[in-house]
Amino acid sequence: MTPDEISDTEPFILPHQYEAYKRLSAIARACIYSNFANLPIRIRPAVFVTGPSGSGKTHIVRALAESMNLAYFSISISEWILIGSSNRGAVSTWPAICQFLSRSARSEGCIIFADELDKIRNGGEYSRFLLTELYTLLDFRVPENLRDGDGDPIRETTIRDAEVMLREKTLVIGAGAFQEIWTATAPPIGFGTSVVQPPEPPSHNKLAQYVPRELIARFSSRLIVLQPLTETGYHDILATILPRLPDHWRSKFEQLALCRIPDAARQQQGTRFFEELLLDVVVSERMEVSAPLVTAGVEPSDHETLPDPGIF
Repeated sequence: MTPDEISDTEPFILPHQYEAYKRLSAIARACIYSNFANLPIRIRPAVFVTGPSGSGKTHIVRALAESMNLAYFSISISEWILIGSSNRGAVSTWPAICQFLSRSARSEGCIIFADELDKIRNGGEYSRFLLTELYTLLDFRVPENLRDGDGDPIRETTIRDAEVMLREKTLVIGAGAFQEIWTATAPPIGFGTSVVQPPEPPSHNKLAQYVPRELIARFSSRLIVLQPLTETGYHDILATILPRLPDHWRSKFEQLALCRIPDAARQQQGTRFFEELLLDVVVSERMEVSAPLVTAGVEPSDHETLPDPGIF
């Protein structure tokens, strides 16, 4: 199946995301719908998605959960709260994961998405405790003696149910941009030319230069990579988006996109380029409509029809 053959009921996946989404979808189905109980080895249902900022890592994982009707839990490392600590009354992350898994016990399966893993660095007491809690998740275990948001012990049966769900019906997906890798440039190709080689796709060894190797080693060695967008990629996305825009915005959106795509590619703006572009189009329209109305003393309407936010 090609992106053009996806039905209207499928999630909106941009052309440059399609191969990564297809691979993730196959992994999720293999992990959640297969029975490995009688096999002498266990699978490792933890995969890592990487790509430059704005390439759509979060989007494809959320789209996967929605398309498969799977329970979905998302946490960024910057938001992770250690067991026994508090942050303005927020619940520690592990009790929240445990209760999520327990509530989802009757569902088809779960996806736990841990984002911004590239923000972890070696050293420091907080980092050591954080890594310990992440290793527990990636070893598909639930800590014992957890307490809920009120400080009461979580029942042992709840913890056991959560652990069964985590071990048997959950796919853990980690993600990180590792922007340093994507912004690095190689020497020019050939004598007297300004054309540079694109950065090589990252590997386990490359990622381990930035975060603890023990963390990366807990994921499948086959990374899922979203490549930086080229100008051709921006044009492909534009062609995908235009038919889904309201008629009164389509022409302006296309005109601005064609003018700005070369700069967007040079600056590696990613899919956020199109989000910013849509805002510019809407603001421009509002200003054009408001000017004569304000002159006449009439307030402009706030009820223009917006496109489905899911298209981006």
